[in-house]
Amino acid sequence: MRILFLIFIAALWLPHELLSQSYSGSAYNIYGFGTLQTPTLSAFSGLGNTAVGVRSPVNVNITNPAATNAVQGYSHQFDMDGYFSVLKQSDKDSEGTAYLGGLQGMNFWFRTSARNAMTVGVKSFSRTNYSATDGNNFSPDIGNYSVLYQGTGGVSQFYTAFGHELFKSFHVGVRYNFMFGNLNDTQILLGNSYLDSAVVDVTEYVRKSYLEVGAQYELTPGWLSFGKVVVGVTYKPVTQINTRIRELVLYNSDSLLSEDEGSLVIPESFGYGVSFSWKRMMLAADMKLSKWDEVRDVSTIERYVDQQGYSLGFEILPKYNSQRYFDRVDYRFGVSLSNYYLKIKGTSFMESSVNVGLGLPVKYGAGVINLGYQYHLLGTTKNNLIREVTNTITLGFSIRESWFRKPLNY
Repeated sequence: MRILFLIFIAALWLPHELLSQSYSGSAYNIYGFGTLQTPTLSAFSGLGNTAVGVRSPVNVNITNPAATNAVQGYSHQFDMDGYFSVLKQSDKDSEGTAYLGGLQGMNFWFRTSARNAMTVGVKSFSRTNYSATDGNNFSPDIGNYSVLYQGTGGVSQFYTAFGHELFKSFHVGVRYNFMFGNLNDTQILLGNSYLDSAVVDVTEYVRKSYLEVGAQYELTPGWLSFGKVVVGVTYKPVTQINTRIRELVLYNSDSLLSEDEGSLVIPESFGYGVSFSWKRMMLAADMKLSKWDEVRDVSTIERYVDQQGYSLGFEILPKYNSQRYFDRVDYRFGVSLSNYYLKIKGTSFMESSVNVGLGLPVKYGAGVINLGYQYHLLGTTKNNLIREVTNTITLGFSIRESWFRKPLNY
């Protein structure tokens, strides 16, 4: 009888039909992979994550592997990024605030030859932390009850990329990614004499590797004096992820454990970008498409839809040899706009951001402090959904060195 009762509790683990404010992360972390993170370092976040067609001589570009060999003047570089966010959520009836922060990733870049370079790092792929309560549940067998939803874990990715100049001005690259992490969903049933404090804990274990490729071509048209144009493309094939699901039901001193196999899909993705550099200024634009609509393994509450995004970045490059400190600062501005990759309860919505950033040099470029700010909008209050406004400060450190170079004596 106890086993049957535990099975009944497990059957109450329903798709999340109602969205309420979360106090430990985005309310949309409860769906799919959670909120997806853009694969860029903090130097490019100030450009609105515009990077597909950018070849920076000082900042490592991990969005397009073909740009891995673009950094000049150094033999290796180490980057570490962190963030602090104030997340404000609102629905038609109330508002709430959450404070978030942590390490975003680390990266080590090194040159292997005059035409080649590599980079190795680890970065967040998605965030799944959330905490929300749904008090509007009813079962004809037990009556009314509330559910506390809690999400923990997330998916990270280890990566290594290689960039090579195939022939003059044409660069190609490949990046190997290994995804790892756990998507944990805990539901605690409350407010019912039969089920009070019953717990359903579901963990999905994610492990998968996949490849991405990219290319960039540099042009120096006559009409752009003292400048250049770079066009870039990236491609990521569809990837099927076989996962392992562990479900644990706890009630009083009884427990029921079951394991099963699951699957997740990373969709086929394309990126297109172009940048114009003239003297100390750089203007870049990206368009990215992810074919989420081909992913069918979701509940009836949400549905994947193709995600199409646009971004624009503008940068004022430093005067590296100037004696004035603020002439050696890197100034960055960016905007981005895309639809969200899920349609929830039949409702589509957008996400957008405005970004600014500074690259503050240390010891004439041997180190850089990358400071950025992002104003991010996600969601809507339509159909009982949540609108989120996030103010984020990013802080990154870059340490650059040159080995095996003989100093000149005068």
